[in-house]
Amino acid sequence: MVVDRYKDVADAFAGDIDSLEAEVCSPDRPVDAGRIYQLKRELLEFKRAVMPLAGALQRLSQGTFPGIPAKVATYFRDVADHHQRVSEQILSFDELLSGMLSASIAQLDVQQNADMRRISAWAALVAVIPVRLPSCVGAHPDRVHRDLPGAAPQQVAVAAGHVTRRLIQGWYARAPAPVRGRPDLP
Repeated sequence: MVVDRYKDVADAFAGDIDSLEAEVCSPDRPVDAGRIYQLKRELLEFKRAVMPLAGALQRLSQGTFPGIPAKVATYFRDVADHHQRVSEQILSFDELLSGMLSASIAQLDVQQNADMRRISAWAALVAVIPVRLPSCVGAHPDRVHRDLPGAAPQQVAVAAGHVTRRLIQGWYARAPAPVRGRPDLP
């Protein structure tokens, strides 16, 4: 009777895993790795409840206990068979969830790489401003003539370049230092 309930629980897990698999394989929706992990934890609890019965059911189904009639041993063989099927389902579900978790993490890595490319492109544009902006208006910090009537654009460009440079320097000063031996880490 208990083993038959295991089949119902395994079927419920199958439905949850199918819906998660559809989400992981869908390019439209972001996948919640926490949801996959939570289902994996629930499956582990189920596995801990199911697996210890295997040995006892195997011994009961073989009729090695004295006083167990042949009809009862046949019944236990049937129960052990159902238990074996549920156990195999649990193992396959665990493998599926591990694969989905890996795929979800890979999708997250791809998204983070795309984000980093965008951030790097903007940083490259911003890093050029302190150098290029003053030169676009013909200004050089050493040669700005403050008393000339056309000097205002030059002064604004030089000031904007200095402010931008100081902002970038401050941003880099607050950034964490890279870990020695791991140049790929920030």
